[in-house]
Amino acid sequence: MQRDTVNVFINIEKTIVKWLAQDYQRRRLRQAINRAYAAFAGQYPLWAESLFDKRFLRHKAAPLLNGYLTGESGPDAATLAKAWTEQMRYLDENLRQRHIAALTLVAADFLRLLEAELYDNQGSTFKVQFA
Repeated sequence: MQRDTVNVFINIEKTIVKWLAQDYQRRRLRQAINRAYAAFAGQYPLWAESLFDKRFLRHKAAPLLNGYLTGESGPDAATLAKAWTEQMRYLDENLRQRHIAALTLVAADFLRLLEAELYDNQGSTFKVQFA
């Protein structure tokens, strides 16, 4: 009986530690996104004013950017650009494709800024990692 109680407390402790670590990692990702966006907005003010903004990054792009939390790589620039176009309703598919093409280069710069915030100098280790 006593051994079962100890095991329950150990499992509860592990769950709490894991949850706190994940929460901390999510906050670090949000901070990195905010810092990368600040630099991005300075370099690309027109895109920042064209809905490639914090709201886009927190909502539409969030599922893509959350890949960094699971140890996967983040999205490629074209995928991020495509997600940006999904915020709008296009009547002309050619215009949508032109926007994706134009934004892909810009999105690549944003992702480089974000990854610089997330990874160490070698580019392979997440600055904050938890098991």
